[in-house]
Amino acid sequence: MPFHIFAIPAAARRSLLFLLVAAAFGIATTPAHLHAATGTIANQIKLKALIIPSVDFNETPLEDAIEYLRQKSDELDKDGFGINIVVDSEIDRNQPIPSLSLKNAPLSAVLGYVCELTGNRYRVDRNAIIIFRPRAKSSGDQETAENTPPPPPAPKPTTASMQLRAKLDQIVIPSIDFYDTPLPDAVEFLRQKAAQLDPTGSGAQGVNFVIAGTLPDPPPTITLKLQQVPLSDVLKYVTGLADMRYDISAHAVTIRAR
Repeated sequence: MPFHIFAIPAAARRSLLFLLVAAAFGIATTPAHLHAATGTIANQIKLKALIIPSVDFNETPLEDAIEYLRQKSDELDKDGFGINIVVDSEIDRNQPIPSLSLKNAPLSAVLGYVCELTGNRYRVDRNAIIIFRPRAKSSGDQETAENTPPPPPAPKPTTASMQLRAKLDQIVIPSIDFYDTPLPDAVEFLRQKAAQLDPTGSGAQGVNFVIAGTLPDPPPTITLKLQQVPLSDVLKYVTGLADMRYDISAHAVTIRAR
């Protein structure tokens, strides 16, 4: 997997550049400098390299989900002991993850979705992954809290996301017959059909779907009848009827508020 220096977190990049400059000018460095740079970079690489075969969280407490990911990283890390994950003390460890079902996704992507669904963020440290609650902005009454940002823009296309987009066009759903079907049930139906009908024959079969944010109670319902329609168009109609949108990243289709 290609790795670019600008994919490294800023803190680690500064440490690495310091070491390079120090070496060039003969400046003495300490083991702490080396540990800070190599530890963070190693964790960043490991997050992308560890592929979690299956994630199925449904109202799962955050603490249980994190423990599952700790154990999986330990099992899958052939050269070490997995990744340490630390949850900040300000976070409610019992807050539920509403619904997250993924297959063959890198740990970095899984953690990203877990944090998005719980209003948290994570940063890569030299010894651990730190999950934290973003601080709310304090200037002005109308300021939006940092932990409730506006919907993010669509991710920039990558080779992997373009492959997923092509798969959405290739998977043809024979029949759709939704009548007042709750959005989560409609998405689950599409997930199952994608796994059954995936014609690519290579890589991870099917499509990962993530519903970001908290749906209203009751959730939006879908009434839609179609025959022989590509999954890409089904998603367009389903999200349009729910007044939502979808984004395509390297590992999943994310359905979110407009």
